[in-house]
Amino acid sequence: MMDNTGFTARLLNVCLRGATLVSKFLLVFMLAKYLQPSALGIYGLLVVTIAYSIYPLGFEFYTFSSRELVRTDLKDRAQKLKNQMSMHAVLYVFVMPILMSLFYFEFLPWRLAPFFLLLVVLEHLNQEAMRLLIALQYQLVSSIALFLRQGLWALVLVLLMLFYPESRKLDYLLIGWVIGGLLALCLSAYVLLKVSNVKGRLLSRTDWGWVLKGMKIALPLFAASLSVNFIITVDRYWFSFLQGEANLGAYVFYMSIASAMITFMDAGIFSFLYPKLLACHSNKDNIGFLSGLKSMFFQVALVSILFVAIVFFFAGWFFSLLGEPVYSENIGVFYILVFMVLLQVFSYIPHYGLYARGEDRGIVVSNVMSVPLFIVSVLLLAQYDTLYAIPIALCIVYGFVLIYKTCAYHLRSEATKAIV
Repeated sequence: MMDNTGFTARLLNVCLRGATLVSKFLLVFMLAKYLQPSALGIYGLLVVTIAYSIYPLGFEFYTFSSRELVRTDLKDRAQKLKNQMSMHAVLYVFVMPILMSLFYFEFLPWRLAPFFLLLVVLEHLNQEAMRLLIALQYQLVSSIALFLRQGLWALVLVLLMLFYPESRKLDYLLIGWVIGGLLALCLSAYVLLKVSNVKGRLLSRTDWGWVLKGMKIALPLFAASLSVNFIITVDRYWFSFLQGEANLGAYVFYMSIASAMITFMDAGIFSFLYPKLLACHSNKDNIGFLSGLKSMFFQVALVSILFVAIVFFFAGWFFSLLGEPVYSENIGVFYILVFMVLLQVFSYIPHYGLYARGEDRGIVVSNVMSVPLFIVSVLLLAQYDTLYAIPIALCIVYGFVLIYKTCAYHLRSEATKAIV
């Protein structure tokens, strides 16, 4: 199995994630060029709503199960994976009917309901599988699955849109997304079944005591994730309310480009270093733990500098290629969103430091507090400028999260030294 985390595997991993990013970038570019900005706005709403719907289905249970799997013998791993599968099955029964209210109250058009429900299931299962693969240090397999899920089908659709104008429709995009999700899930399921022998435990009794223990531990982080991801879901709806669907299309396009940096860093930096942080903490290797965090900081800083340089020199020229004035006229929003993403990725460094040590309180408190901070910020800023209210409010939120998590990490470190 491809569980090598050496230089070759890391290079392949980064290349695959890079290919995925390029494919997604080309797809978003083609959508912006050939679809009306309002259609791109609807697509953006669908994407973030699917992403948010995953959280109640997953309950952030991976925050418990990943730690358990790292220190679990191979013979016990299958049972724990079976337990987690059973928990998700129960959540599906309760959550899926609630999601239909999005269409009943017309947040999204009814014609998208079948695609929405199918994609929610596929995205959730793929997300859980990817997290398990990363926790078990099969990063390369997870990157291949991610390429199938987000990259390959997007590249095929780009070629279709380029040479077959009739394919320039949202329905074709959603069909491609479904096919990619199915291919990725088949690969991930095959590897997980093979490395953990879950197949032999499918009919075994579920350990609900272990599940309830995990849900109790995951509950605070679930609340935190619901909070912080509420912000990056409601921001699209709120921006649409303030500026209309045409400008929403530009906002969605800007956010897709800015967020690409997060995806790249997750592939090349975080997915490799955070399992090592978990292992160092488990082995009480404090020197290795601090070395991992320093390495994470310098790598994040280097990628950030390169990303900002590319944005500074090429953004204006690139947006002019789209032909729609709305993308060039609102470029100031894009620059603010780039700064917001910088704050966000740097906040991941103390976040992973806290998470690896099992000190979740700082994560939970900062994320929960970010929701009222965001709401109040938008309400105040919208009185002066409805175009920049949302992006500036996001900067305020992630600036706060960065400061709070950094302080929480260092205060906890000092407290630990004092005890020792």
